[in-house]
Amino acid sequence: MNSLLAYSFTKLSTITRSFVSPLVRCYATQVGKPPRHTDKYPPKYRMRIYNRRLRNHIRKEKKQYEKEVEESFLPPQQKIEFNLQSLATRGFLRSTKPYTPPNDVSEKILNIARLTIEHKDDNQLINFALTDPDTRFHFLSSCVTELHHDIPNSQLHEMTSVSAVIDYYQLPVSTVNSYDKMCDTPESLPPNLHMQKEPIRFHPETDTMFGGISAFPEHSVIVSGLKSKKKFKGFDGRPPASKLY
Repeated sequence: MNSLLAYSFTKLSTITRSFVSPLVRCYATQVGKPPRHTDKYPPKYRMRIYNRRLRNHIRKEKKQYEKEVEESFLPPQQKIEFNLQSLATRGFLRSTKPYTPPNDVSEKILNIARLTIEHKDDNQLINFALTDPDTRFHFLSSCVTELHHDIPNSQLHEMTSVSAVIDYYQLPVSTVNSYDKMCDTPESLPPNLHMQKEPIRFHPETDTMFGGISAFPEHSVIVSGLKSKKKFKGFDGRPPASKLY
């Protein structure tokens, strides 16, 4: 065990030296001695300033090195897909409004396209590419106003044609997360699983099955959160004599 720990520490120190030593040499050649304005300080304070600048330089170079290593492992196409997935994930649990598409959503979007896109019949409207910025802006803003459903910035690049806009507005948006959905539909749970969303709190005024006597005498229920105090009511279970202190 001791030999294994010694080998681990030796390996870690070797890796650290291989990364830090070139940075120290590079920084020493660039900076050299501590700044001249620190000559009035004692030598130990000058070395503190020099060491602080050296640490900041090493931290900056390390971040740049990690960024270059990360980019070298991702091909260009995979990197673009990774960035798009990161944008989509970043919007999780964002405050969005629920949306239920109407039955005639395709006809509404086509009517908007007929008003904003000129000289196009119905067969060409569906596959019409939104390449002109002005036409694209007027068309998308009219869809948002008519259907009361915004298009987030992370999905604007996907609105390349009228058919893509129709596909987007046909997808419903639910703001209920998976946990609340499982709590609201207990019939979909396995028979050996029960989910209790709200905590059970004893209060002598409401729990009168045993005459308001708690299973834990002289124990108080303290609700400390400001938001929880509006939902749950606490009580002081101490004897009257001890409440004076």
